[in-house]
Amino acid sequence: RKVAQLIRKQRVDYVTFTSSSTAKHFFGACPNGHLLHARVISIGPETSKTIRALGGSVNRQARVPTIAGLVEAILEEA
Repeated sequence: RKVAQLIRKQRVDYVTFTSSSTAKHFFGACPNGHLLHARVISIGPETSKTIRALGGSVNRQARVPTIAGLVEAILEEA
């Protein structure tokens, strides 16, 4: 609930997902999360697949499925 309240009040530029589980929890808490005007960064192919299955889109996927790879993807997107 806190996430849903926060994204209604604050502008969100990026949403990052580190696993399929985080994507499932995010879209469970924010069913309309796919309508955010935020860039979505995924840690890897399985996570990207889950995000898409949940109705979201992926703007960039980390080349290497690590936190460092995720940070690199964010910096490339920025």
